[in-house]
Amino acid sequence: MPDMNGLELYRKTRENHPHLITFLMTAYAADDLIQQGIAEGVKTVLTKPVDISLFLNLMIAVVTA
Repeated sequence: MPDMNGLELYRKTRENHPHLITFLMTAYAADDLIQQGIAEGVKTVLTKPVDISLFLNLMIAVVTA
């Protein structure tokens, strides 16, 4: 995304959808952004390349919780 990072997108989205469950995906292990995201309510952060099996298991866990 040229104009914002995933955490900034999460913040904008949360303004209109505060209860939306959110996962972030990143190709960069920017610990400060990851920690900020978790502190602000991101469910989890996945690193690229994404482990599809892990992602699907997380989605199932959220849906069945």
